[in-house]
Amino acid sequence: MIDEKDLIQRIAKGEQDAFIALMDQYQNFVFRMILGLVGDVDDAEELTQDVFVKVFFKIKQFKQESSFKTWLYVIVKNTVRNYRIKQKIWQTVTLNWEHIETLADHRESLEEGQEKKEHLSEINQAMATLPFKVRHILVLREVNALSYLEIAAVLKCSVGTVKSQLSRAKVKLAAAYDKLQNSKKERNSICTIPV
Repeated sequence: MIDEKDLIQRIAKGEQDAFIALMDQYQNFVFRMILGLVGDVDDAEELTQDVFVKVFFKIKQFKQESSFKTWLYVIVKNTVRNYRIKQKIWQTVTLNWEHIETLADHRESLEEGQEKKEHLSEINQAMATLPFKVRHILVLREVNALSYLEIAAVLKCSVGTVKSQLSRAKVKLAAAYDKLQNSKKERNSICTIPV
């Protein structure tokens, strides 16, 4: 097990080997988070690199009052926010869940994989209709599996607020998903009406 505090102290002294070890430990975590928020693999890869450049130069500012993971999340959130401002896509982000799917277990049968792909595509469409704040908390919990306490630290709110926001977000996603399914059924029934 890597001693995180030791790595952080060594990075603060400018040791590149320590930084590479820390980056190896958190790179997939950061990439998944960013991909869930921006929906584009190339942009997510570039933004992941941006995050770690910021980590390298800002590590001396980390006071260890919170966990490193929480501090890292704040950098991710700010990096994505700046990206979204520059791209002017506040309400048009679509998640590419097919890429997130590749992180899942590949031992599934082809049939199960196809069903999962279709389901993830439908979730993608439903998520795209939700406001960014709703998508954000769902990605934190459902894609990155953060604890309520970690999400509270990232969002700077209480655990109770996280739980209520997450509950409302799930209801909104379920409603968006149901609306999508009903629309799909209506289209299919129109297509099957005999002429």
